[in-house]
Amino acid sequence: MALDNFGISKVTQENLKERTATDPALQKLSLLVMTGWPTVRTSVDSLVRQYYTFNDELSVADGILYKGHQAVIPSSMRTAMLDKIHKTQIGVGSCIRRAKVSLF
Repeated sequence: MALDNFGISKVTQENLKERTATDPALQKLSLLVMTGWPTVRTSVDSLVRQYYTFNDELSVADGILYKGHQAVIPSSMRTAMLDKIHKTQIGVGSCIRRAKVSLF
């Protein structure tokens, strides 16, 4: 799964990998995705419980978490990613479409 297809630069991909590796919630989430989820939601750590309802849509590729084809953005990058989308000056509708396609 490559992010190039969704308009995310190589630099941003590397940043996503680095930030995912240092984000405690995404590290726990990655481990659950790779090893399997508990059958009972209440058994899941509260840090990642919000992801339980769509756990079957999550995957890990090249150190980046995905929900379907959308990259899961670490909390430390969310503001910067939103700023990047808004700075493109492509209009509100296009910004929303671009974000929905590539980011979660």
